[in-house]
Amino acid sequence: MDCVIIFFPCPECKIGSVFAVKDKNSNKIYAYCEECDTLWKTPEDISERRYLTEEFEWGGYASLKEVKKFGWGKYIGNNNENMAEQRKAGGR
Repeated sequence: MDCVIIFFPCPECKIGSVFAVKDKNSNKIYAYCEECDTLWKTPEDISERRYLTEEFEWGGYASLKEVKKFGWGKYIGNNNENMAEQRKAGGR
C-alpha cells in the first residue's frame, strides 16, 4: 500500500494512524484516521481538533509524491518509518 502517515497515534481514538487521502472529485488531500474515520482538512487541524465538515468522496490514499506536491512534505517524518516497522512486526 503506497500511503503516507501524517500523525500517529490518532488524537481521537488513540489507536489509528492518520493518513493522507485524496478527495475523488477535487483531488485535494486530507488527513484521515483509518481506525475512527475522523477527517481533517489540514495536518494543523489535527492538533486543534477542527474536523472536516465539507463533502468528501474517497479517492484513495495519497502517494508520497502527491503529498509533497500538495505542500505537506514537512509533515512526513519518523512517523512513516516507525509505522512501517510496526506493520512489518505484525502491529497496526
